[in-house]
Amino acid sequence: MSLLSRYLTKAFLRNFLLTFFTLTGLFVLVALFENMRLFFKYDATFAEGLTMVAGQIPWIATQTLPLSALMGALIALTIMAKNGELTVLRSAGLPLYRLAFPLLLCGTLVAAGTYALQEWVAPHTNALVRQVKQVSIKGRAAETMTRSTDVWFKAGDAFVHADLITGDRLAMKGIEIYEVSNGELPRSIFADDARWSGDQWILDGVFIVARSGDMAWKRAGVGDMPYPLAPNPDDIYISRNEPAEMNMNELGKTIKSRRAQALGVTNLEVDYWAKSALPFSAILMTLIAVPFASRVSGRSGLWGAVTRGIGFGLLFFLTFMFSTSIGKTGSLPPSVAAWLPNVSFAIFAIYLMFRAEKAR
Repeated sequence: MSLLSRYLTKAFLRNFLLTFFTLTGLFVLVALFENMRLFFKYDATFAEGLTMVAGQIPWIATQTLPLSALMGALIALTIMAKNGELTVLRSAGLPLYRLAFPLLLCGTLVAAGTYALQEWVAPHTNALVRQVKQVSIKGRAAETMTRSTDVWFKAGDAFVHADLITGDRLAMKGIEIYEVSNGELPRSIFADDARWSGDQWILDGVFIVARSGDMAWKRAGVGDMPYPLAPNPDDIYISRNEPAEMNMNELGKTIKSRRAQALGVTNLEVDYWAKSALPFSAILMTLIAVPFASRVSGRSGLWGAVTRGIGFGLLFFLTFMFSTSIGKTGSLPPSVAAWLPNVSFAIFAIYLMFRAEKAR
């Protein structure tokens, strides 16, 4: 590594870490104050409150890391510009891409860290936060946290609703089956529960409503009866309830399972692609800092750079949120909705780089 690369890397890390801990600390304080009412209302213990707030730190970090990368690169280059170092380097014929290269490497490491937190840490801590909130603090049954509830799926030509599917996928409760034929519902089956016998599903406490024209007849007390709810329990994928509690692999399995059951997956697909796009934004942030810092004037200085950095970061994330919201309406393909802000801002950053290089 050259002397310039080491110098830029050290300057970046110093300002990046300062910004990261400052932003993360502020967001943790916001999370604390947001939950104070909950803690007092349910008389939460100190350990429960600490676990709930600390458990949000990995998710908060995934949001603050890209912006910290922007501020770290921007402040480092702005200080060099104010000290005349950037002017000397540019006068000696050093191209902007040479300045950008070590910063992009740093941004890549930040992106890798963001991805690691997002995939292997944040899903588990987010699930822990929800469990502490719902079970330990609010006192809800732990069973509802480990089982899928209010599930719809398709079995042949029938639509099935289950109030609850157990975590081992061997039993269901509150079964409603609506058989469809030629656009009509000739038969509806209601059962207290269903169990896997080893080779087939058995319904217990069955109540059947069969329709013929305008007439309807009912038959109760059937007892138990076999019914092909699903080929076998392995075909039922039980995931955490929220996308934030799943990594990309788990979210992909959820999408595949829901699609096979003829259920809507647009929102989940947008969340899936957003998980791939967010870490990349850290690289983008370091790239955009180079042309911004090259235009620092004596009047704007460091605080001007900080203001532009915060403004650009907020603009990017607002654009990201808007684009993913549009994607969830179905107006944009999920992959386009998630990656459009990254691609657009990357093109803008490259344009500014070329413009600043020509203006030298």
